[in-house]
Amino acid sequence: MGGCLGRIGSRKGNDIGNTGEDSSGHTGEGKRLKMVKIEAYHDGEFWCARGIGEDIFTQGETLDELIANIKESVTLHFDGIEP
Repeated sequence: MGGCLGRIGSRKGNDIGNTGEDSSGHTGEGKRLKMVKIEAYHDGEFWCARGIGEDIFTQGETLDELIANIKESVTLHFDGIEP
C-alpha cells in the first residue's frame, strides 16, 4: 500500500536522504537527529504520508508537494525539543 520515502532529520534544512549521522544518531556537529519512518500512499485523490510511531500526518496533490509538506510537518512536530 505505501512505502518509505526516505530518512528525514528533525532539524530545519535537512533534506530527505542521508542525514549524515553516525550509528548513535550524532552528526558530528553536536546535534542529535531523530529518524522518522514515513509511510506514503495515494488515496485516490491525494498523496498522503504518516509518521510511523509519531503523531505526524500530511498530504499533497503531487509527490513534490507531499515531500515539502513532510519536511514542514516533521520540523514543526519536533520544534523546541532539546536533544
